Amino acid sequence: MRIVLSGVETNNKGAELMLYAILQELERTNPNAEVYIYPDMLKQGLEYVRTSINLCFLPKPSGIVRFLRKCKITGVLNRLGLINGYLNHLMPVDNVDYFIDGSGLLFSDKRISSPLFAKIWDKKLELYKRNRTKIIFLPQGFGPIEKKCTRDTIAALDKYADLIFAREKTSFNYLSTTVVNKDKVKLYTDFTSLVDGEVPSLYEHLKGKVCIIPNIQMINKGVVSKADYFNILSDMVDTCKSSGYDVYMLNHEGMKDENLAKEFIALRNDNIELVTGLNALEVKGLISTAYLVISSRYHGVASSLNSYVPCLATSWHHKYAELFEDFGLSDCVLSLENAEHRQDKIKEYLDCSRNAEIRKLLATHKKAIVEQNKEMWHLIWS
Repeated sequence: MRIVLSGVETNNKGAELMLYAILQELERTNPNAEVYIYPDMLKQGLEYVRTSINLCFLPKPSGIVRFLRKCKITGVLNRLGLINGYLNHLMPVDNVDYFIDGSGLLFSDKRISSPLFAKIWDKKLELYKRNRTKIIFLPQGFGPIEKKCTRDTIAALDKYADLIFAREKTSFNYLSTTVVNKDKVKLYTDFTSLVDGEVPSLYEHLKGKVCIIPNIQMINKGVVSKADYFNILSDMVDTCKSSGYDVYMLNHEGMKDENLAKEFIALRNDNIELVTGLNALEVKGLISTAYLVISSRYHGVASSLNSYVPCLATSWHHKYAELFEDFGLSDCVLSLENAEHRQDKIKEYLDCSRNAEIRKLLATHKKAIVEQNKEMWHLIWS
């Protein structure tokens, strides 16, 4: 079996976790598979991603192509509608059985701003479909789908994809009102539940503490100003410490989140420990040892819930609240305006009996989610 992977990477640990979920599924069910991926998508992961699957790296653009890009010639061709497959990494791998995309949150008005986006996806998927490749979009967020360029992109997915999985109801509803062939649209939750984390021995001393995961997108998406976000984070830290629990911060993404956390810690003039530079399996493993997780990163929430660790979140997107619902929880997204709500909710989840109760609830719901994940993969391979 030959497979091309799209949309996964290793800078964002959520995207990396999805990569591991795909590779581990293939190790279980198709151990002789050849998996093709662009090396640029792995970045620092080239040094540590390990799999028994035959991982093949698609060629980087030639020096000529890199020169054309640097001179903006590709942009001129694009504006003229002359999409060169090679320039845009569109040339398909021969004899591919599956094209599998795990983008997370790409097909949305918030991410698509050019008509070119739809043309690129249409051409890319057409080339694979021409070779009878099965095209799968793994559970991810979709929408809003109001702008023409977004609708055109979804139309390309509708035309060529065999299965499109939305990971929550809102995304499913966006697709249901847009996609013509509704039989190919399925609702399945985040698919990283089958991935086991690896607890890094270096951080044994953090076991049982409160893990806070920042996210620069809270600011970049215009949800809150940096000053207000820092005040919210500081309020969280103070609430935990006043309740007798130590706090550390975990970088779940890349340099931007790391710098944000460092700036926050410096402004507080505090001795809060920052954990950074871990791979996705280590991130999930460390999260599994926390007493409580307060996360602004979606897959920080997912890893916490899948590890039976009580979790609260600050959110810039509907996907957070709906993930909590998958685990039988509600009112877990903290108010950005109401400090009293935040403090009360954090104290509730720090309470020993309530914390233990939530862990039991998460264990019950995890069983159903694992079965969902297995069913999803069965649909794909069949």
